[in-house]
Amino acid sequence: MFDELTAEIAALHSALEAQQAQSAFFRIINENMTDIVTLTDKEGQILFAGKSIERLGYDPASVTGKNVMDYVHPEDLPKVMDAYGDHTGSGVPGRVECRCLCEDGTYLWLETRGTFFKEENSNEPKHLLISRDITERKQAEKNLKESVARFQAIIAHSPLLISVFDTDGRYLLVNPSIGRFLRVPPTQLIGKSFSEVLSPEASNMFMKRIADVKKARGPISVEDSLNSDDGMRHFITTLFPLDDETGEIRSVGAIAHDITNRKKIEKALRESEEKHRCLFETMSQGVVYQKADGEITSANPAAERILGLSFGQMRGMTSMDPRWKMIKEDGSEIPGTEHPAMIALRTGQEIGPVIRGVFHPGKKDYIWLSVTAIPLFHPGEKKPFQVYATFEDISLRKWTEKALQESEKRLNLAMMIKNEGIWDWNLASNETVFDERYYTMAGYAPDEFPQNFNAWAERVHPDDLPGVEAAIKNCLSGHTERLNIEFRFQHRDGSWIWVRGQGQIVERDENGTPLRMIGTHNDITKRKEAENKLRMAHEKLLTILDGIDSTVYVADMDTYEILFMNQHMIDEFGGDKTGDLCFRVFRNNSEVCSCCTNDQLIDRNGCPAGVYTWHEQNPVTGKYYNIHDRAIEWIDGRLVRLQIATDITDLKKMETQLLQAQKMESVGRLAGGVAHDFNNMLTIINGYAEMMADLLPPSDPMYNSVKAILDAGKRSAVVVRKLLAFARKQAITPVPMNLNDVVSSMCKMLQRLIGESIDLFWKPGSNIWLVKMDYGQVDHILVNLVINARDAIANVGKITIETQNIEFSDAYCAVHRDFTPGQYVMLAVSDNGCGMDQHVQDHLFEPFFTTKEIGKGTGLGLPTVYGIIKQNAGFINVFSEVGKGTSVKMYIPRHEV
Repeated sequence: MFDELTAEIAALHSALEAQQAQSAFFRIINENMTDIVTLTDKEGQILFAGKSIERLGYDPASVTGKNVMDYVHPEDLPKVMDAYGDHTGSGVPGRVECRCLCEDGTYLWLETRGTFFKEENSNEPKHLLISRDITERKQAEKNLKESVARFQAIIAHSPLLISVFDTDGRYLLVNPSIGRFLRVPPTQLIGKSFSEVLSPEASNMFMKRIADVKKARGPISVEDSLNSDDGMRHFITTLFPLDDETGEIRSVGAIAHDITNRKKIEKALRESEEKHRCLFETMSQGVVYQKADGEITSANPAAERILGLSFGQMRGMTSMDPRWKMIKEDGSEIPGTEHPAMIALRTGQEIGPVIRGVFHPGKKDYIWLSVTAIPLFHPGEKKPFQVYATFEDISLRKWTEKALQESEKRLNLAMMIKNEGIWDWNLASNETVFDERYYTMAGYAPDEFPQNFNAWAERVHPDDLPGVEAAIKNCLSGHTERLNIEFRFQHRDGSWIWVRGQGQIVERDENGTPLRMIGTHNDITKRKEAENKLRMAHEKLLTILDGIDSTVYVADMDTYEILFMNQHMIDEFGGDKTGDLCFRVFRNNSEVCSCCTNDQLIDRNGCPAGVYTWHEQNPVTGKYYNIHDRAIEWIDGRLVRLQIATDITDLKKMETQLLQAQKMESVGRLAGGVAHDFNNMLTIINGYAEMMADLLPPSDPMYNSVKAILDAGKRSAVVVRKLLAFARKQAITPVPMNLNDVVSSMCKMLQRLIGESIDLFWKPGSNIWLVKMDYGQVDHILVNLVINARDAIANVGKITIETQNIEFSDAYCAVHRDFTPGQYVMLAVSDNGCGMDQHVQDHLFEPFFTTKEIGKGTGLGLPTVYGIIKQNAGFINVFSEVGKGTSVKMYIPRHEV
């Protein structure tokens, strides 16, 4: 019996030891679990709360005896009570998501799973509730919804035609712009094929586009034309493949830009240029254009015929060229600066018509010209940028005047130029005699026109009469040798004709007083109309081009000389660069650009090959452009390159920012998920390692191995905390604080951290606002950034920490897209170390990216700082330049007390 009693006592002792070991095991689990464990009765009264309830700020003992429903957010209480009741009634494990009240008054989202059970020897049901913090996941879901909503808003309000269709040609997504174009509600297009919506030709064209995209396995840009109710519409369409997770192309996206209006403008431009060219080439008068420096840029066929020079011989010459000889009527040579065109450029006034002799290389003699020089101005400018001179050959008249005798002046003058009206004015009697051609020119019969000067003057246009009278007075007074004027004269039918009047005094008395003047009147209405049309066409062309909100220029395809720039391009590149070389002005190159499109613009026969579209970032302006090049025929017949470039810089920035935001969101979600799962496993590993370390004596051979496991687990826990900080899932206790006080208290420790060879400068801002953060997070930020700055300094250097109050307005944030309006406290850490290149800056906040050698860094320092700042609703900017150092500026929202 004694042996039985001894055995029973031993059994009880073993059971007690097992129960104590199990209690210790459950104590370890309770103290290290991250999930919140509570035990309630069927009414919700809390019977037990695990240590993890401290994550809500409560002591486990303080919630025991209270009802769990008291901690549920009022808006979530109905669904929680329904779930609790269903769980109690059915006994089936349940699950619910709700917001729970923390001790500090804030709420956290918890996912709670309930298990219904009854203990042995008890009929009272109990509920075991296990809750997990899903606040960050809820916030991520909210951010994702907002991101999707913004993306959908961009698509919905874009004037571009945006669509996605599968490889069978069925619409998967369309924006309202496509619906408006097809006059079909967008929702009715989803699921329909091209053949159900478009014409057979358009349907076949888009199926071919799908095949082209699949073949290229990348984006393509094409120019298409489609019929609509409004007529033919023209588009530039970019199509791009959309791969599934296996890399197979399942669908194709398309963005179409309506260029119909641009096409109309191009057509009007071509028609205007053609009219200008036809008029320019068919004029009987010679026309020469010269730039502001006098260089000849254009000449019509009449000018080539009159001057005996081809345009190729004239091009590039100036009035200063010694071969360009010009004389006055008295035979005296005129310097280049006094040529009519140069005077017009210098004074901004119309010069002429004046009589000038010009050396003819073919005749090896001078020919006589009547020259008029007219300056041209850019809108709003007073200095002319160009001048054109019109002239006609009057050599025959000059030769006739020289050969005629004084007694035959009237007859010889009538023969000087055919179809000119002749007049003879008796200054003493004021009687004026006109010949038959004069009456015919003005539409009168001889008996219908009084033969006196006053009757003639009454028919001169009132605006021109003062100038005519002044010219006659100058001739009579001897200030000018000849009368040479142009004016408007009233025709018999009431219309106005343009007349060129020429005359000279042929008779004087013994005192030299003029007695008689004879001359001619020539109808120059057609010439004036041609000049006016030429001027209007030129102004119309400039108005059209200057009204385009794109850069437009024309360059010679052989010499690369810039022949034209519109006003938008002049503003973009800081002035009119006409005459300069395009690769120097637009790309700062010393030689022809490797990306020059000249070869793509002309086919093998030397004919224009159509539009060549490409994209680039211009090295001079730094902007991104959508560029369209084509070869066109210039006014002199040569092929030139016309380029029209549209600024797409803002579109590129938005695209880059969207991709970066999506990438960081994805990386954050991945890091957070991995950290939570790894933390759960790590808790078990560390728990068992601690239990084994407690059970094993230090002398045990396994003790050091267990300690190594425990040390590795603790280091891994640090990595997990950094990942959680980056993913913004770190448990924190934010409190109002003054950053100046926090930084000041850490300065001595930070100085010891960086060593004596590096100086630490602390520049606290005045009257710094309060912020609400976790003290541990601030310590973490400063230590990480100061260590990075220390590692960037080779030997000696300095690190500066500063604070400042900053306020960003709506207007400022509209220009700086990474900023959010509001009041912030800036915390900056700067160094004068080695700095970072652009590649390093692009990947700076990605987890596990590091520039340090193996074993010297985890790649989680700056990602952790990024996550902490984002967790506190702030933002961070990094400014760095290789060889000059780095400055990290963090902006933390102001805390209003």
